[in-house]
This record gives sequence, structure tokens and C-alpha cells, in this order.
Amino acid sequence: MERLFWGLLLLFLLAPAGCGGEPGGLVERARAEARKAAPDAELVQIEFTHFGFATGQGGIPDMTRAGPPKMALFNFYSRASGKGLRVVADINRDPVPAEVEKAMRERGYRDMRIERGAVPYSPFTLPLPHETGDMSRAVAAARKAIEKECAGSDPMTPNCALVQSAELHMHWSGPQDGGGTPVWRVTFGHHPKTLAPVRSAIEGGSYRVHARSDAQPASYNDRDAKPLSEVALKLSRDFDAFWPAVVAEVQKQDPLYAPYAASLITYLRDRRAAGGKAVIAEAHIQFARLTPALLWDDLEAHVGWRSTDQDQAVLFFSRARRRAEPLEARPATMRAADLPRAGAALASLLGRFPDGYAEVSTVWAKGCEDIPTASPDLTMWRCGVYVATKQRSDLVFLWLSRQGNPYWQSGRAPLATEYRALSETAPKDGWSWWTRVKHPAYWEYFLIDAMTATPRQGFCTNPNTGANTVQMRACGR
Repeated sequence: MERLFWGLLLLFLLAPAGCGGEPGGLVERARAEARKAAPDAELVQIEFTHFGFATGQGGIPDMTRAGPPKMALFNFYSRASGKGLRVVADINRDPVPAEVEKAMRERGYRDMRIERGAVPYSPFTLPLPHETGDMSRAVAAARKAIEKECAGSDPMTPNCALVQSAELHMHWSGPQDGGGTPVWRVTFGHHPKTLAPVRSAIEGGSYRVHARSDAQPASYNDRDAKPLSEVALKLSRDFDAFWPAVVAEVQKQDPLYAPYAASLITYLRDRRAAGGKAVIAEAHIQFARLTPALLWDDLEAHVGWRSTDQDQAVLFFSRARRRAEPLEARPATMRAADLPRAGAALASLLGRFPDGYAEVSTVWAKGCEDIPTASPDLTMWRCGVYVATKQRSDLVFLWLSRQGNPYWQSGRAPLATEYRALSETAPKDGWSWWTRVKHPAYWEYFLIDAMTATPRQGFCTNPNTGANTVQMRACGR
């Protein structure tokens, strides 16, 4: 009997509780609960879920109509701490026997409670207005908006128009949108032909259909960022000439992208042939797509030149990666015009490489290797195995980065270990052009302030494999 009682209790605990289905006083209760835990936390999102079916005659579920929501989620965000919390409210719960209600309360059950997670529950950060509007009116407007889309559904199973969830947050279409627009996103059942969920966006104040798209990434689980298209450009190999053109082309496809780091590849032989100027062989520029949301997209733009035409370049892109602020720092970006001309700084850094400088790397490729034999007159070898070959190259890197920005994943990025060492040495929040010269016993780093073109204090470390412990050491020995 006791087991049956606690089974029923658990069933009621999982069932939604009665608080009323509209925002109104429910929102104020949620705000009050949140202020107890985090006084500066702002309400950034409301979600109504668990609509289910309406109740027909005799208490039988009416599958042609949606019932009231059974759960409300209020997501808050604190800018000061970068953390979030969630207030969960069980609403519209059917009455339960008094003894069960009493047992639930004695066990600590509350129809409104606070949850905390390792990261904020919502990716949104723009605060909702004090007046959040009427969810029922938003759902009614959304249902009217999808009438044509759901036309042709089976009248006996009108799944298409059954509401599944209603969510409110501030939509943001770009910097011109300021603090955004409160918009209800209402999700219904499945389209009769495509079987995809049917959705409608309704403005919170006017209850009109909201036509503009939301530029903010909407979910931590959504990792797909919009790809950009390859572009053929006529560009010289001078950084100051192609930098503004590349940034403009990227922002032509998506104006929210802005650069935050760059990796340049050049050959010392080209510098000598050009009288000391930096001649760029490849450029790899990191772009961040930032919105008020915690999620952001990281895009690597590649600039390569056709070997037969010195001014014919191709701008192409790696797959954008979606990154999240709670786990990683958001980068500070710049406009193309914010970066002063870099020709003199790049030439100065290249002048730090000694004459005849070359870096030695090991390349493994299939080949043949000798096999020792007992007789000096007998030669044997084994082929089809990987053999190490030492290669010398005068290819060197020049990097642009800002102290405090996150490390970027790229085959042309510096080693993560040396980037951390640079971040500990460079002036806080400063932009630097920098390079590294590999000496046999130590690696030497040279920095130039990207904004003033003045040299900065460099440093030296032990040779860096990317996996060993990097230690500062005296230069020259």
C-alpha cells in the first residue's frame, strides 16, 4: 500500500501544477524567485510547454484541440557573472487529494523552483520588457497565420494546428535593431505533406506576424552555421592592399562577420626579391560572427593566389564552427579601417630572420629503407614503409592577434602553447603583429604594436613541440 502511495505521489510530482497559464502574475513570481538567487539576473526567455490535448466530454482527451500548457520555464541571465538560472513552474495541474498535496509539500515540493546549470539555460542575453504580453493571444494569432499552411490536413487528425510549445525572447536582426523585438515563436504539429513542424513568429506587442529573421543562434544543440561562397578576386600580394578587400567581401555575404586574428605565410626568398617588403603567399583570416546571444560563429577565410597570375586570387572558407561564450571567451573584433597600414611592421619582423634562415621539418612518406645484412657484399632493402625525410624551408609565419582573444583552430595558427605564452607577455587587450624565429637551442619571439607600429618587448622560450611544457628562458643561449 505504501509503495502504491509513493507511486501516486511521484505521478503527481511529474504532473504540472496549478499556477495559471498566462504570464502576468506568473512572470512576477518568477522574477521574485530569481532575485533571491541572483539580484542582477534579467529575464531573457519564457517557454511554455507540455500542452497536450484538451479534455472532451466525460474526461476523455479531445485530440482535435490542444490543452493548456502544463509547464513554464523562465530563463534568466546575469551579465556580471556570465551565469544563468532557470525558474521552473508547474502550471494548470489537476487537483489532487488533500493528503497527497500535504505529502508533496512535506517532501519539499514547490510548484515554482530554481534550477542551476554549468552553463546558462538560454543562449539569449537581451532582457525582456516588463510587460511580456498575452501568450494565448499570441497562440491564436499564430494559429490564424498557419491556416493556409495546414490546409488539407485530415479533419479527423488535425495534428498540423495543434500547438506544441510557445517561446518568447527578444529577436535581433542586426545592430540597427537595438535591444531587439519581443517575439513569440509558436510551434505546432507536423505539416501534412513535409511532416516538418509548423512554426509561426508573432510580435509580443502588436500580435502581428514577425517577418524578419532572428540573427542570433537559437540553441546550444544547433551547430550548423551558414556557409559562405567562394569568390575570385583581383588582389596584389601586399597585405595592406588585400586586407580591406577581403573583409569587405566577407561582410558583403554576412555583415555580422568581423576579423579578430590573421595568419600570414611568406617566403624569405620573396622578401629578398622584393627589396625587403613582405610578399604574402597565403593569408588566413579569422572572422567572428557576434550577436547578443552567447553563441558565436568562428570562420576561417583563406586567400590564395594562382601561381600563373600574380594578382588572381581566390577567397574561400573553412566550415564555420559554432562556439559558446560560457565555455570560451568571445573575441574582440575590428573593422578593416581600424587596422593601420602594416607594411612597415611586417617588413621589420621579416628583418629579424638571419640570412640563410631555414626551418627543418620531418616529413614521413612511403619509400624504401636499407636492411642490415651479415655480408658487406649483400645489399637488401624493404620498400612500402614510411621513411622520415628532413626538409628545409624558408617559409615563415606572421601573425596578428589581440591579447585576451581566444585561441583559434587552424592549420596556420600558432601552437596553442606559444599563443598562451604570448598572451601572458603581451600588453592587456593590445593588438600585436608577431613572429617566431627558431634557433636550435631556443625560440625567439618578436612583437610590434599593430596600432602604433612600435616594437614591443619580445621573449624567448625553450623549443616548443606543442606538447611539452613551455618555459621562458634567456635569449641568445
